[in-house]
Amino acid sequence: SIQDKAQFPALIDQVRGLLRERLLAATVGLYNDYKRLTYLYRHPDAQSLLTRPNFPKEMVASLQGGVWFGETDLTASSERIGWAMWDEIERRLKAVADVHILPQGYGVEDAASIDSIYWRKSGTSSSDPDADQCGVIWICPVVPLRAADVSRAVDCIEHTLLVSGFEAIIGMQILTFRKAVVVASILYDRIRTGEDEKAMACYVSIQQQLISLGYPPYRMGLQNLMLQLPLETDAISLIGQIKTLVDPDHILAPGRYQIPDKKVSPKA
Repeated sequence: SIQDKAQFPALIDQVRGLLRERLLAATVGLYNDYKRLTYLYRHPDAQSLLTRPNFPKEMVASLQGGVWFGETDLTASSERIGWAMWDEIERRLKAVADVHILPQGYGVEDAASIDSIYWRKSGTSSSDPDADQCGVIWICPVVPLRAADVSRAVDCIEHTLLVSGFEAIIGMQILTFRKAVVVASILYDRIRTGEDEKAMACYVSIQQQLISLGYPPYRMGLQNLMLQLPLETDAISLIGQIKTLVDPDHILAPGRYQIPDKKVSPKA
């Protein structure tokens, strides 16, 4: 973990270097303090925004001062090589940030991922988020793995979530040294009147901002159909030709995703 948000950009660039040089080969997962809290607690007052200065003492203690957390796996051909790699990784990370190595097992169990969806719900749960009316909207832009780009995307998402009345629950999966898939969550209680509309307005605002910055969504849900992705005419034509090859009768998703309904004759 790191305890100073200002060190986050340098940490991103250092992780990029470790992946490029293959000192790290497994996926690197990063997540912020808000996301960490959703794994451990329920919102203390689900009808109000929880800001960092107002974290309860118990929550603050559980974070151990961390503002960003990370986890990955280290693989090597032998234990000796593994420890040598670990020493080098630790040296490089601590060269750019005050990195605190947390005990093994401090990560997140699978069950906690499901429980985190209940962040804004009070009372007991049935472990059926749909039946319990848990509101969940994910925002998943693809961002170049460069400090400036990752910081810009995270700042955009965090600011818009907070001003919209939602906690800035943000993580990311880094599979290669080229890109990060940021995963932000809008968590809310669907039982509360107007929350669906409020969450969707926040989602659309963030997506439009990210697209304008050049960070398109990694994956799209039905709610993305209202958004217009900045595709060039040639790109639309190419997508249409590919779709015609696999779906000549236009049975799948007719008229969606900016693909014309008319049949396109693929060129030789």
